Amino acid sequence: MGMRSGLTATVLIIALATSGCEQSAQEPASGGETEAVTTDNIPEEIFARAMAFECDGGETLEVVIESGETDSAIVRTGDGSVHSLPYAEGGSGRSYAKDGVSLDLQGSQAVWTRGESVVCNAVSKSLPAPVAAGVVRDLTASDNGSTIEVKVGDTFSVSLSGVPTAGYVWAPENLPTGLEVTAGLSGATSSNQNIPGFTGGNHWEVTTFRAVAAGRYELQLAQRRPWEPASEPAASTFKAVINVVAG
Repeated sequence: MGMRSGLTATVLIIALATSGCEQSAQEPASGGETEAVTTDNIPEEIFARAMAFECDGGETLEVVIESGETDSAIVRTGDGSVHSLPYAEGGSGRSYAKDGVSLDLQGSQAVWTRGESVVCNAVSKSLPAPVAAGVVRDLTASDNGSTIEVKVGDTFSVSLSGVPTAGYVWAPENLPTGLEVTAGLSGATSSNQNIPGFTGGNHWEVTTFRAVAAGRYELQLAQRRPWEPASEPAASTFKAVINVVAG
């Protein structure tokens, strides 16, 4: 679809840095170790697309990885504490550590150390579609065949699950003149897809439209491989009637 952008972990890290929340060091953990700095009142969206782990002994982790000029992990544990851990050399996987607290990612497993080390296994959790800014309505697969009403100038979106890793993408067909495509977003449908090295799986494809003229329009999106001939049947289709009224 062209204009797609994921809600990247980098954005999550920036949000954390600019949230204006106070930070305070924790008391030393048992054994004389000092825990990583924790942050209270973290915006929930920081962890909206986090990896999820369940550990031996009942601990749970939500993990957001930033990979860019710096490499770090933000980890929220089941007790609500949040740890910002920079990348650390060594370990058997991708390791992050600070002040005696560490996370060692090993594919779908992780070793979490906070006083003692426990093995954690990734848990697949369904993730919602990315939210396009300013939309008045988001249509999903359950809205196939429905009719909606919007005003001239309104923006709405269609969020569908696709398999772009296999070449199949959603795109509008014979777009009505009263509607225009404004942007596109994509994102993982499962928390496991955010594990470093994970490949494959379905992804959200979100297309946003603006109503530019009053009228009644049939909007159709088809899931196809772009390089295949137009005569090839679509893998799937989505249809909705968009009734655009004067604002």
